[in-house]
Amino acid sequence: MNPYLNCIGFKNISNKNMQKIIEDVKNNPDDRNIFGINDKLFIEYTKMYTNGIGLIIRGILDKQQEFIVQECEPYVTGDINIKIYDYYLDNIDDGYAMVFDHEDSGNEIVIKLQDTVDYLKDSKFFSNYMHNDENSKDKNIKHNKLINMVGLSLKGTIVLPVLKEKEEEEFQRLEEKYYKELVYKFKTGDIKAAEMLNLYIEQTSESIRERLMTEDFLSVVEGYFLPLENNSIVYSILGTIKHVEYIENKISNEEVCKLILDVTGTELQIYINKQDLLGIPEEGRRFMGLCKLYGKIIKNLD
Repeated sequence: MNPYLNCIGFKNISNKNMQKIIEDVKNNPDDRNIFGINDKLFIEYTKMYTNGIGLIIRGILDKQQEFIVQECEPYVTGDINIKIYDYYLDNIDDGYAMVFDHEDSGNEIVIKLQDTVDYLKDSKFFSNYMHNDENSKDKNIKHNKLINMVGLSLKGTIVLPVLKEKEEEEFQRLEEKYYKELVYKFKTGDIKAAEMLNLYIEQTSESIRERLMTEDFLSVVEGYFLPLENNSIVYSILGTIKHVEYIENKISNEEVCKLILDVTGTELQIYINKQDLLGIPEEGRRFMGLCKLYGKIIKNLD
């Protein structure tokens, strides 16, 4: 079974019962998506259960017109939609990914597309450009997109917050504002802003290195958002908890924790099985762990 099914409450379910659930998705889906290429029919069936969690099964029709399931994975819908302006699509081992820079934080983010068959059906909609026609006058005009992004975490730990005085909090708020302004100017082609951004990063890195000589890592570094490798959809994260909610998977009766985090300026919602979370999550505390990012395009914003 896909290990990330644990995150949405299918941790303790047997293979036999999981097969029954997959059969139910096949026979009673909430949505069917089918697309043919040459002599193959690609199929996706989705079924939602509760509070944004569900299942998606993918497969093909064989010569006897029987649906052969090749993949079953979580299908998740988050509470947070974000706008993206510059991105590209890439092939990954188990599907397609969208790569983009988060506008506020400057973090490069790679998410696995959940709507694979939609992409096969209409690649123009998923394109960053208005037209794929080389002769079009609008071929260099980019789409803006609204996307939904969710993280699934297999294991996580709750960490106490960094204690700060009011003056420190105000200074940090001003620094974050300054950093966001530099990122925005850099992305609009401001050469001076690019130099200042590099200088800011160097000075911040040096300050952290000096503090780490005498202080604990988690007291110095308030958050991070790091891919495990280049173009990875799995991230190591440390972020401040903004909201906590517990939901029950009504099929397995397992409890799932839904967290909204601020991860170095990126707002991120994650799901994690309560059994895999060490510590008690509360607003203001921090979550540390690994998560895999999933998402889908909601609409064009042109």
